[in-house]
Amino acid sequence: MKLTASSSVLVLAIALIAAAVTVGAGCPAPGPTPLGGQATSGDLLATIDVDTRIVRPGDTVNVTLTVRNTGGEPMVIEAPTSAPIIVAVWRYDLRFGWRRVREYPETALYRLTTWTLTPGGEGERTYEMPLTVEKDWPVLNRAKITAELNGRPGARPFVLIDVLPVLEAPSTQPAPPAGDASEASS
Repeated sequence: MKLTASSSVLVLAIALIAAAVTVGAGCPAPGPTPLGGQATSGDLLATIDVDTRIVRPGDTVNVTLTVRNTGGEPMVIEAPTSAPIIVAVWRYDLRFGWRRVREYPETALYRLTTWTLTPGGEGERTYEMPLTVEKDWPVLNRAKITAELNGRPGARPFVLIDVLPVLEAPSTQPAPPAGDASEASS
């Protein structure tokens, strides 16, 4: 079966309808979402931001996590690995809810790292992590990106992004003429 431009549009339309049904069955509704979110755990305030909310496989999403100690005392952070933050990508599953697809960094040195986050604005720290959208991210659906300060998973803010498929350019090759030699020999 040959795919023409109109049949490609039909396939894309069916896929978008299937995605809409999935969204209506429990995944967050379509429409604008904030580019950032916040979460707290005790005196820790964590804020996540992304530079875009519509991506395709191969694109880069820049994730920024800002953490602040809102209390009056220094906060000791004990991270089990050398990575300062952990970023995860989640897919919505109708049966099980949000399921983790990927975690970044994919590898980190396992060593206890202890440091102190001072109180107030002086103790605010910002971390950035560029992520390349991989082929196994949920396409035609919303993906949830979470970020947490390593060693303090209780404050895990999230943001929702839309992952669209890569659209291939139509072929510029002309169709073979009817009745060519390969058809005559069969």
